[in-house]
Amino acid sequence: MDGIEVCTRKNRPDLYEMMKDLIAKHHAHLCEADIVICFNFNWKPDSDGHLKLVEVTRASAVTQCLSAIRVDLIITLNQQHFEKMDDTQKRACLDEALCRCKERQDQSGRTIGYRVSKIDFCGMMENIKRFGPWQTTLKTVQRLLNAEEEPGLFDAVSEEIADAEYELSESATIPMLPEGQSS
Repeated sequence: MDGIEVCTRKNRPDLYEMMKDLIAKHHAHLCEADIVICFNFNWKPDSDGHLKLVEVTRASAVTQCLSAIRVDLIITLNQQHFEKMDDTQKRACLDEALCRCKERQDQSGRTIGYRVSKIDFCGMMENIKRFGPWQTTLKTVQRLLNAEEEPGLFDAVSEEIADAEYELSESATIPMLPEGQSS
């Protein structure tokens, strides 16, 4: 396919060793999964400037029929940006992809294949625990959470409202209407 390169164990053993290590340490449920890693050379930022770093897909029946090897899951990496990452970022990116890979089980609990989940909070938290805020977005969130900034506009307004409510309750007398009358 144009713009896609399949990384084999022969031409990119480093990626498969990294994935094997991550699976052994954090994703034991994927020990039996046949996962193929690919590079995409064509991904560009979307209209909001967001850039896709990784995509995980389940191999379709057609892919499995056409493949000379068994394939359960496909991890596609943004080649241009992945190659610029340091080793920790590469491991974090691959780990994020593996966090999305789940087992499919039959009614008796036996594994019958694999599925890809949407990015969820729990998987993201596990990735952050292992690698810290490695993405630009995560680093921005960390800076905002750690910043000691001036209170925002509405922080001051809510303090004024609280002060006014306190003054009202302490000093004002509200006339009471006799029973049965309404205003």
